[in-house]
Amino acid sequence: MNFKRPLPRALCWSIVERPITLLATIHTGPFGGYQFPPMADALIHGADIAYFEIDPLEKWDIGFMFRPTNSATTLLQEVGPAIYRRLEQELSLNRPLANCAAGGIGDLIELSTPTQMTAGYEMDWGVDRTVCQRYRAQKKEIRFLETSEDQGRAAVSGPLHEIVAELDAWRTTGCLPRADSTQILNAYEAADLPTLARLRSELAPLRPTRILAQLQERESRWLEKIVDIAAEKKSVLIAAGVLHFPGEDGLLSQLSRRDFTVLDIGSQ
Repeated sequence: MNFKRPLPRALCWSIVERPITLLATIHTGPFGGYQFPPMADALIHGADIAYFEIDPLEKWDIGFMFRPTNSATTLLQEVGPAIYRRLEQELSLNRPLANCAAGGIGDLIELSTPTQMTAGYEMDWGVDRTVCQRYRAQKKEIRFLETSEDQGRAAVSGPLHEIVAELDAWRTTGCLPRADSTQILNAYEAADLPTLARLRSELAPLRPTRILAQLQERESRWLEKIVDIAAEKKSVLIAAGVLHFPGEDGLLSQLSRRDFTVLDIGSQ
């Protein structure tokens, strides 16, 4: 029996000049996952090589910025002291975090912890995980666009006043002021790119400078990889989080500016 939820339109595109399929993913899904339209499903699961942001099947300790649980060190050990030195150097004594104990810098690491998942959805059925599982079952080649260390270091860099503002909000309210995960999920299921573009711009209202710059920096690196991938003769799937694609600076626009023709195949 097929428990998959039909998705009338997938956020999926084809690069006309090369056998490359782009898939926007989310990290949670309904029980059984999603059923994509037939042609999109064939392209999503039929490539010779699949690229994902990082390994979606790795077990992550989300308290330490999505570090694999088998890492020899935590991100806190690697970059926590450096951030604390910045706090000591740059915050005046009467600023909110001036009395932050060295051990308390772990709160900064918590800034990347995902918001609570929507009821009825689980990470085990996330699009990235289910697609990756199918490629592994078929014993196909899987590669990654970046490492968890790349993500972690990017997330704790940037203007100190923005990091402090978000950390203060976290300590005061117990949650992060981030784009609503339910809105993202609803827009994903509706394939609503304009709404997703807006949510991308609102991803972290207290850290707009760094978060948007971080997205653009990562996407620019991925774009160079995609250009290199385009030279390969094998068919390729590139799967990345949904908020990386829309907007004037998202991957779709960047690819168009590099003279790639991106065709929407999500309803086929």
